[in-house]
Amino acid sequence: MEDRLKLLKKFGLTSYQAKAYLALMMMGEGDAKSISRNSGIPYAKIHSILLSLIKDGWIITLEGRPKRYRAKPPIEVVNDKISRGIEEMKIQGERIVRELQPLYEKAGFEEKSEVMILRGVGIILERTLNSIRRVNKTLRIALTSKVFKAHKEFIDILLSNLKRGVDVKILLDEELKDYLKILSNYGFRGEVGGEMFGGGIIVDENEAIILLGEILGTPMAIWSNNKVLTNIAKIYFEHLWELRKPKF
Repeated sequence: MEDRLKLLKKFGLTSYQAKAYLALMMMGEGDAKSISRNSGIPYAKIHSILLSLIKDGWIITLEGRPKRYRAKPPIEVVNDKISRGIEEMKIQGERIVRELQPLYEKAGFEEKSEVMILRGVGIILERTLNSIRRVNKTLRIALTSKVFKAHKEFIDILLSNLKRGVDVKILLDEELKDYLKILSNYGFRGEVGGEMFGGGIIVDENEAIILLGEILGTPMAIWSNNKVLTNIAKIYFEHLWELRKPKF
C-alpha cells in the first residue's frame, strides 16, 4: 500500500489525494462518507480532496443522492496527463521561441573556435602532422604549384605518416601532374585539372589548414577548427573534385 501511495505522490498527488484515489479504485465507487472511512481521511476534509481529484482528472461524479464518485482507469489518467503535458510544453516552447529568439539573434554570440596564422615550415609541419595524427575518416588535400614549393617537405611527411584506411582525396593543378607518381607510390589517388587558389588540407571536416605559399620569403598558412570555415572549405573542395576525372 505504501509503495503505491509513494508512486502516486511522485506523479503529483498529495498524500490525501493518493489515499482517496486508491480507496475509491479498490471500492469501485462510493460516496464521500464511505471514501472517508476506507481511506482514513477525516470527513471534514474529504469533500475538498474529492473536488481536487475531479478537477485534476483522477475521478468522476455519478448521478444520484448522495453524490457518488468513481475512479478513472490509471491508464486513462496517465495518458491524459502526458498529452496535456506535451501540449502545454509545446505552447510554452513556442512562446519562448517567439519572445526570446529575437533577443538571442540581436545579441549574437561568440563562437568558441580558433583561427591561427602559421609562419614558417616548422610550425606549419608541426600543426599539420598533429592534425593528421587525429584523422579518423576523411582527409582532403589540394595543392597548386604556387604553394607546392613552400610546402613540399611537409606534404611528403604527411603522406608517409598517414594512417591506413582513411578516405583520402588529393587535387593537384596541371603543373604538378608529375607528382602523381609520388602519390601512387604511397597508394593514394590524385586528380589533376582546373584552376585552384592556393591549397589546403581538411581533416575529418573538423579542421582546415589553408596553405598560402610564401609571403616575403616565408611559408605561411592558416589553421582553424571553426565549423563554418571548415564547411566552406569542404564545399569548395567537393565542387572542384566533381569537375575532375581520375588520372590514375
